[in-house]
Amino acid sequence: MAEMRQSLEQERDRLIAEVKKQLELEKQQAVDETKKKQWCANCKKEAIFYCCWNTSYCDYPCQQAHWPEHMKSCTQSATAPQQEADAEVNTETLNKSSQGTSSNTQAAPPETSSSKEKETPAEKSKDSG
Repeated sequence: MAEMRQSLEQERDRLIAEVKKQLELEKQQAVDETKKKQWCANCKKEAIFYCCWNTSYCDYPCQQAHWPEHMKSCTQSATAPQQEADAEVNTETLNKSSQGTSSNTQAAPPETSSSKEKETPAEKSKDSG
């Protein structure tokens, strides 16, 4: 009777170890699959919009809701003012160099972003008319 009990306990322990090993493997696969995805910094759903190095969002309302907290650490917003300042310096340099040349030639606009993109609809209609 004792031998039978010992045999059953060994079988139980073996089965438990086997199930633990299988579950650990499944858990690791789930973790690996999860790490491949980006998650919304606001609501933790799967994200499709990327903001900066470590922040993504599922939609624009989540991005807007999270912005007051995120703007303190956003690497994209930290570089944006510098890029705008660089563009202004380039424009001023081009304007100064074009003043010294004849009135027929004009300096090419900087290749950063066109001024049309930053104009309001009223300014655009003024230019086209």
